[in-house]
Amino acid sequence: MSKKEREEAAMIKVGGDRKKGGKKPKIVKETEEQDIFNNIDISLLNLFGFLKISPPQKKEDLAGKIEEISSKKVFYETEG
Repeated sequence: MSKKEREEAAMIKVGGDRKKGGKKPKIVKETEEQDIFNNIDISLLNLFGFLKISPPQKKEDLAGKIEEISSKKVFYETEG
């Protein structure tokens, strides 16, 4: 066997056999709508604390929190 043939044989062994069926990479499905409550900024939480309103925990709580913020706005406008 010549040197070139030995190198080619070694390259084939190193590369492995593709017939054994390697694993396919998993495809992660992206959700159509990102959950906004995963990445809330601390400064936003501080603003809720400043107004003495607890921040919303779920999307369903948003309507109630908007009403609370509106009532606080009216309160502060009439006080000032």
